[in-house]
Amino acid sequence: MSTSENFWRDRRVFVTGCTGLVGSWTVRALLQRGAHVVGLVRDRVCGSEMFRAGLHRCMDVVRGRVESQPRLERAPAEHEIQTVIHLAAQTIVGIANKSPLSTFETSIKGTWCLLEAARSFYPRVRSEPEAEIRGVRPNRGCTAVPAGRRGAPRERSPAPIMSSRSAKIS
Repeated sequence: MSTSENFWRDRRVFVTGCTGLVGSWTVRALLQRGAHVVGLVRDRVCGSEMFRAGLHRCMDVVRGRVESQPRLERAPAEHEIQTVIHLAAQTIVGIANKSPLSTFETSIKGTWCLLEAARSFYPRVRSEPEAEIRGVRPNRGCTAVPAGRRGAPRERSPAPIMSSRSAKIS
């Protein structure tokens, strides 16, 4: 057994977007490596590989939306999650064009809520959304404000950075 397979064996993994194309195959690969998968499912998508292949019967399914921060805070605690894989997003261009607000809520707000939930659940993780990395920091009213314009710069801790593209727990 390879190091990668040993890493995933008995690891409790929370997967968002598990009914999507990449999510379904990610769940399959995790299950094959012996991981205990917990998937966040908004709607039952019968055409999804996860349901067609019966993968949902081999994992724990949490019903909810990725934009629900209370759900995202509760699920990792209840299932003792060790690793989070965030794949939830609206990727269908036609739907995104017809419904930009719901696309924003799923893709942007969902990522933000998950990062905040991870930061509160895993105190050694600090989230730093890509907007802040590029020098834009959202204020409490969700309006982007250039970094450094709102008083003194924040002090940085040596904690690892978690963004929507990478996650690290020290």
